[in-house]
Amino acid sequence: MRIYFDESGNTGSDLLNKDQPLFALASTCLENDAAQRLVQPLKRQGQTEAKYSKLKNSRSGQAALIEFLSAPELNLSTAKFSQADKRYYLITHLVDKLIEPTLYENGLDLYARDAHVGLTNVWYFTGKSIFPNGHWEKVLSAFERAVRCPTNSTFLHFDETLTRAARVTPFDSRDFATGLLMAKGRLEEFIGCYRGGVVFDPAPDIFTAMIHRWMEQCPGKFSLIHDRSKPLARNEKFFRALIVDAPSRMIGYGERQVEMPLRVRCQRRFKTDTVFVVPAI
Repeated sequence: MRIYFDESGNTGSDLLNKDQPLFALASTCLENDAAQRLVQPLKRQGQTEAKYSKLKNSRSGQAALIEFLSAPELNLSTAKFSQADKRYYLITHLVDKLIEPTLYENGLDLYARDAHVGLTNVWYFTGKSIFPNGHWEKVLSAFERAVRCPTNSTFLHFDETLTRAARVTPFDSRDFATGLLMAKGRLEEFIGCYRGGVVFDPAPDIFTAMIHRWMEQCPGKFSLIHDRSKPLARNEKFFRALIVDAPSRMIGYGERQVEMPLRVRCQRRFKTDTVFVVPAI
């Protein structure tokens, strides 16, 4: 089986990008003839591929899109998609990299029964109540800055921003603020080790999650076909580490376990503007 992937909205670790707040990834295993038949009505004169920007502003274009998305050929077994709210993704790292380690040191397992997910949701929906008067946005911005440029100055800026935010925390929210305050002065220890890594780019996580969804459907190895994607090129070393020739095993924590390595073998060859990642047969 060949799985075709394409993404939209990638900004790397620029996770508070106001123009592109979401990262989206779509995939399909449609055969070429079926795909061409479905896409042909979407192409406009002179186009070699369909462009949403050329379709969205006309009634005929909108109708063609609706017809395309309603096609019976596109179903759960032939098409899958996923997306990441970049702001939420940044907060998951705030919880995972700064709060979880300090709580663990104090005897609290934040991963038990997915408590880390609940805490992330609390910060996502009520962060502006824990750090009111605009301080929550400043804390997030300072954390993103430290993630993207991990230096002593950005770490110090985060600590100072967090300190100012904590001063206005309401009494009934102080427990949440304390969980984050315990990381003050320790950013070098907690995130300094990720310099030059791909940890804070949602693309690898979404790509691997999507591949696992196909692995649940496909018992064997399959081809992964993608264009000259910046996320794939930037994170190639990371992806290669996930598709090594090794015995399959389940890894993870609690109910959040996945099969590794990925059932894709990275053998790259180029054809026009397409990269083929071909499986071992």
